[in-house]
Amino acid sequence: MSEAPPSTESARRAGVASAIWARVITRSIAFGSTLSATTAIPGVSASAAVPRRAECPPDLLGHLGERIGERYDLAGYINRGGFGEVWQAIDCITGERVAIKLMLADTESTRALVSDEVTALRWAELPGIVRLRDDGIDGNRAFIVSDLISGDAFPGATVPDLSGTTARLLEILGRLHSIGVVHGDLKPSNILVDDHGHPTVLDLGIARGRALRPAPGPARFGTPGYSAPELDDGPPSPRSDLYSVGFMLQEVARRGRVRVAAPLRRLARWLTQRDPSRRPASAGHALALLGAPSRLDEVPGLPEGEIAGPGDLEVLFLGIEPFLHQRSRAAFALWQRTGGHRVAVVRELTAWLRAGLAYREGEGLVVRLVALSRLLSGYPVAVGSADPPVSSRARDLLVWIRLAVPHARPGLVAAVCGLAPSEYAEALAELRDNGLVWWAEPDLLGARLVSEPAPHWSAGALRAAHASLARRLPPTSAARIYHRVAASPEDAGLTGQIVAAGRAALDDGRVDEAEAMIRLGLDLARLREDPDAEAALLPTSALAALASETRDACSRARYLIGRAQRMTPLLHQLDQLLAAVLARGLTPAQDAVDVVAPFADPALERWRQVARLRLARARGVEAEATALAGLERWMAAAPGVRRPDYLGWLGQLRYRQGRYAEAAACFADAARLRSSRTGRLGAAVNEASVLLEGFDLEAARARAGALAREAHALHHPRIEATAVYIERTARYRQARRLRPRPALVEAAAALTPALEAMLATIEAAIAWRRGEVVLARTLARRGADAYIDAKRPDVAALLRALAIHLGDVPRGGELSALIEDAPRMAQADFGLQILGLLAVYAPPQRLAVEARALASRGRSPAQWSVRLDLMSYDEALRACGASPDGSEE
Repeated sequence: MSEAPPSTESARRAGVASAIWARVITRSIAFGSTLSATTAIPGVSASAAVPRRAECPPDLLGHLGERIGERYDLAGYINRGGFGEVWQAIDCITGERVAIKLMLADTESTRALVSDEVTALRWAELPGIVRLRDDGIDGNRAFIVSDLISGDAFPGATVPDLSGTTARLLEILGRLHSIGVVHGDLKPSNILVDDHGHPTVLDLGIARGRALRPAPGPARFGTPGYSAPELDDGPPSPRSDLYSVGFMLQEVARRGRVRVAAPLRRLARWLTQRDPSRRPASAGHALALLGAPSRLDEVPGLPEGEIAGPGDLEVLFLGIEPFLHQRSRAAFALWQRTGGHRVAVVRELTAWLRAGLAYREGEGLVVRLVALSRLLSGYPVAVGSADPPVSSRARDLLVWIRLAVPHARPGLVAAVCGLAPSEYAEALAELRDNGLVWWAEPDLLGARLVSEPAPHWSAGALRAAHASLARRLPPTSAARIYHRVAASPEDAGLTGQIVAAGRAALDDGRVDEAEAMIRLGLDLARLREDPDAEAALLPTSALAALASETRDACSRARYLIGRAQRMTPLLHQLDQLLAAVLARGLTPAQDAVDVVAPFADPALERWRQVARLRLARARGVEAEATALAGLERWMAAAPGVRRPDYLGWLGQLRYRQGRYAEAAACFADAARLRSSRTGRLGAAVNEASVLLEGFDLEAARARAGALAREAHALHHPRIEATAVYIERTARYRQARRLRPRPALVEAAAALTPALEAMLATIEAAIAWRRGEVVLARTLARRGADAYIDAKRPDVAALLRALAIHLGDVPRGGELSALIEDAPRMAQADFGLQILGLLAVYAPPQRLAVEARALASRGRSPAQWSVRLDLMSYDEALRACGASPDGSEE
């Protein structure tokens, strides 16, 4: 590695450009939609884990409970050093436990060191590297927030397989080096290993490399003993990091607590050669010298013979299939990345296991949900290429295909690669014959993805390739944006393109994709120290948070605005709107929204109007109707505001007014007018839901069934789960024979509490009707708890009534409270069903009167025979001793 140039402004800009380029090459942001749900993973460090930490020194006890950055409460001391202190803290926005590093930032040099570490962490968003969550200044202290990692210093406490741990560590270093970052201070305390041998690399405080700007002033490298000899005279290199790994292995062997096998001892000798040129050239080379541990290479259940498609690989995987399709998506990702070639399948799965993207469970493999989105989007996991030798023409074509994945259609690749048609055909055939390229789909090429797709190309050639790919992709597509950033990150026009692409993704309902692009843009603006770009991006960040309709997202958006380099009037206005959305209680929320002035941007003004409409809805149907009329007048005068939005709001009003046919028509019109497939699906699901409540059960069943299949094909798990709920509920109300499917509840729980509650309700009802008392009671309890989380106490009360009906012991005073409150419930449906379920616990004469009163203000008598959530009106009335014809039984 050559010595870094002086720290001039041009060098700083070059460092920023290189950092952005390195980030995009790793494709650490998925091109498609992602899932926020995660699965508990044995053997993989999680942010919620509690690290093993030391006792808090007396001089720091007073800091416990202190709030940092108006967001993080210090909850436990971890350690300290010359850099500052590391604490466990609670994120007041998300409620998660995190690690927070506090450092004095009272001089220019210390602030530069903090900035360097933040930059390194921001671009090293890779498996096995601790994840940066936040950073900032609090008084005279800088803080860096990261995941809270569980484990012990290398080699770990239990050391089940030192060879496997070392192989994983080399994989991590290979990924880190491939993006142009060298750690520079590897030592046991900077590598935490969990009880299953998975390492996580911490502390990039002195990291250096081509992706980072040159260090200002004198630099310090390494820790005595662990640092390579050449660091006394120069900067670190990948080979100096490898020296540190070798020294740690020798130290483990000297202590004798862990048996170090002969291959590891040989590797340690190679890694600790004093002459850097005699060490392995890269982490991938060191990994090849070590050899893959056999335990990782074993793939139980791999089919014999030819692997004809993704279905043949599904037997390898475990996981949640309903809605999430964890097994089938994992099999498809593996097929897409290997073409079913047996050697490639084993090699790819080994890389997934080492990276912690997958884990073993018995004889099967489970791929993390968050990892699936990355793997399907073309995220490179394997370190090194180890490709069979091919012609130079085929090798260059392989680079083009790898850069284009997951959009490597033959027409696109042929247009950019510069080969004549006959040359292209010959090179493609050569790659396919060597198992390097395959057909992932009939018109889509797949290739094995590695962390360095073009080691023989210059950085300039790679940028030109990305520019060529970008020119041939749609202007507002996520893939085009990432290629544009990789081609020319210093381009001042990128901010406008990112905003336009983010807005287009939001209009199409791709909220996760919009958030990913805006995050990339904000990182770029902060690395450039460009407040104008940041101010241009933050409104779209707020739009994405509002579109997600979650408190966490809105809280994070408001936090980002509060940390803006320069607060503009528009950002202040957005902060007021987000504060109104987050306000708890009708009066505080109304007071907050009243001070928000109208926005000039129709997209932002729409959300101010929505906030006002929702507050009116909380005051009742009449207030909602008045507010909607005002919103319609605004829409008539506002350019570019979409009529489907208004139809959706009108449909919700008509639904609450009990005008189900009109509500269904509104949603059907909204679905027809929506420009995006996602938007059409969402409106159509609302239509099916209204058909269900309007007792047009056959139409609801048919519509929901078709929507579930379409959502499955497009992989929209929330829409699919909602459609499945509607279809099964329609069948239940039609008194069709059904079997309970508790697996649907488990899958819905990985999505949202509301979906978990909905599926638990219908599956509890089905189990109850079939006489499966234990299952029905368990599901009723679960549904009640989930509805409490979803802030629906009325439905929670209904499910608690079912649980008690099935033998659950009432909590203190619960039974009498349910019976007393049922007649006063806003929705007669719930109150009447509760009385019907609890009739055996109350005086019949009294219940008969109250049940008839509820029925009289509820559904029309023509609908009394149809089941609702659990019971029909007829069934509930009879249970209370009041026959449907008005007489007492």
